[in-house]
Amino acid sequence: MSKADINSPEIKAAAEFAVKELDKSGESGSSFKQTLVEIQDAQQQVVSGVLYHLKLRLADSNCKRDDVTNSACQLQPDSVSLPPQLRFFKRVPCLSV
Repeated sequence: MSKADINSPEIKAAAEFAVKELDKSGESGSSFKQTLVEIQDAQQQVVSGVLYHLKLRLADSNCKRDDVTNSACQLQPDSVSLPPQLRFFKRVPCLSV
């Protein structure tokens, strides 16, 4: 694993993807959609794709997790959680030569 720039567009997109997947799975344990507060650390490893290891601060929003119509969710005060450590793999399509 190598350290990644937490401000890079790639890492920001990976973090947003991870939060959306966390909401879909229901693994956050909250009935509210999660909001990304901060990317605290990021590492990545390139294999046959990219393995991301992200440390994020999340908080509950005011939108219910199953509400797909509301995209203007706001952060709920005092709802910031302990940072979860998330890992996921993004496969890169193989190119034939």
